[in-house]
Amino acid sequence: MTDPLDARALNWRFVLPEAAGQLILASHRETLPGAVTASLADARTDPRSAAAFLKSAIAEGPYESVVVADLSGWSTVLRTRPEQLLKRLAGAVQPAGALFAAFGNRHYPASPFAAGTLSLKAASAALSSAGFTVTNQYIAIPDQRCPALLIPVSASGAELAYVLQNILFPYTDSTSKLKGRLKQILLSTMQHGAQAVPPMLRFRLAPAYAVVGVRPALPRAVIPPARRAEPPDSP
Repeated sequence: MTDPLDARALNWRFVLPEAAGQLILASHRETLPGAVTASLADARTDPRSAAAFLKSAIAEGPYESVVVADLSGWSTVLRTRPEQLLKRLAGAVQPAGALFAAFGNRHYPASPFAAGTLSLKAASAALSSAGFTVTNQYIAIPDQRCPALLIPVSASGAELAYVLQNILFPYTDSTSKLKGRLKQILLSTMQHGAQAVPPMLRFRLAPAYAVVGVRPALPRAVIPPARRAEPPDSP
C-alpha cells in the first residue's frame, strides 16, 4: 500500500500558470495528469537512473513549465550545485514558459549551510543569468518539501507579519516525541524573535524559499512593409 499523497506538495499550482506540458521533479511522489514526472524518493534509491531520466526528459523538451519542488534535495542526489541544476532546468523551458523552484535557505538558523541550500539572491541571479525574468519570490513554510504556505516577499513584509502573528504553528515532522518537542520549542522561540526584527531580516532567516521565473517570448518576426505598386508606363 502506498502512502497517501500530501496535497500541500502541489501548492505551487497556485502560483504557476496552468500548462499542458510540464516537467516535474517532485519532492515526494506528487504528479499531475500528462506531466513528465520524476520522484525524489526514487532518485535517492537509484541516483544514476534518475540522472539518465532527467537527461532524457530535458532532451524531449522544451516544456510550457518546469517544476523542481525541492531543488536542494535534487541537487544533493544528483551531486551538482543547486545553481547549476537550476540553470539546466531553465534550458528546458520554452519561450513564454515558466519555472518554479523551491529550496532550503542557506542562512536558516536551524540548519545553516546545509547541503543543497541556496540564498534567495543566488537563485534569482541564476535565473536572470539564464535569460529569465523573476516574477515572484516566496517564503515556503514549513519548508520547500511541504509548502503549506507560500508567502510573497514584499518591501513591507505585511504578508509575513500577518502569518507570524495569526497563522504560523511550530510544525515538526520528527517521529521522536522528545526531539519533536525540542524542535517545536526552538521554532516557537524563533517565531517570536522574528516578529521583533525588521521585515528584510525576517525574510533572510526564513526556512525555505521559492521563485517563479518566466522565459521571455520570442520576438515577433519582422515583416517588411509591402512595396508600393509602380505606376504603369504611359503608352
